[in-house]
Amino acid sequence: MFTSIFASIASGYALYFVFESYLASFLFGMLWGLMIFNLDRYIVSSLRHRGSFLRRLWMAMPRLAIAVVIAIVIATPIELKIFEKEIDSKLVTMQQEVEMEQEEATRLRFEPQLISLREEKSLIDAELLESASRRDQLIQQANDEADGTGGSMRRNMGPIYAAKKLTADQASAEYDKLKKESAEDLLLIRKKIETLEAEQALAVNSLEHTPFDGVAARMEAMDRLSSNSTAISTTHVFLFLLFLLIECSPLLVKLISDKGTYDLNLDVREQQVELYHKEVTTLRNHELEEKLKYETQIGTAKVNAKIQLERAKIKRDLDGQIEQFKGKSAWGSA
Repeated sequence: MFTSIFASIASGYALYFVFESYLASFLFGMLWGLMIFNLDRYIVSSLRHRGSFLRRLWMAMPRLAIAVVIAIVIATPIELKIFEKEIDSKLVTMQQEVEMEQEEATRLRFEPQLISLREEKSLIDAELLESASRRDQLIQQANDEADGTGGSMRRNMGPIYAAKKLTADQASAEYDKLKKESAEDLLLIRKKIETLEAEQALAVNSLEHTPFDGVAARMEAMDRLSSNSTAISTTHVFLFLLFLLIECSPLLVKLISDKGTYDLNLDVREQQVELYHKEVTTLRNHELEEKLKYETQIGTAKVNAKIQLERAKIKRDLDGQIEQFKGKSAWGSA
């Protein structure tokens, strides 16, 4: 009875997270409790005090296995209720983890395009930087040649300076041309990057975060709590052992107890039923044999009577034919 009550409470609490309805949870909880009650009743009542303890234990092993499974099913929802506050706190962290994973997966959808555009922009910037660096270097060399601090180390505006100045001017013109040609490409790339980043932000912000509060999520939270906390893990084990003991106690008591008055009366009752069954079966078999014998004899008599009638008929027909033949022979002689 107490096992079925615990089963009703546990299943009602677990099913509430599925249906979110007190009425449905109550009805299914009562149905589950009645099923467990009848199953436990059958398991205990079907165990007989016959043979040695080891033989009875071997016969009870399937029933004990069923009791273990029932204990696990009953204990889990009650454990979730006992550690409800700790589980709710853990669910918040797990919800955040799930949301972060969803957001990261959404961002990753845009990353290949963004990476490609940023690499393209980096190549253009590097090319501009290299051209600017070359221009600045050539300008510096021309200036050094002009003031005598570099090159020929003569301060003059001679042909060497003119050649270096021409090279610097050409580098400056190439840089200006490259900058002008790259400006449109850079602008287009920036617009594409901004558009993709806006789409990425919109996709992340439009994610629908469903409540992370189902039975499976709570069991996962309970498993994490047990892994991270020795106290919760120990309590979890002892709660399971408690419900296992409650579920298996009727079987264990029946196994270790001596044969009592109930078992003796049950043996007498079963023997009476068995003897009555044998008596009724024997009588019915005897009646069936007598009936078959009677029907066989009646059938044989009927067959014999028909045979005699057929013989008499055949004899009369044969005698008639003989008399007719004799009459025809006498008339022919006359």
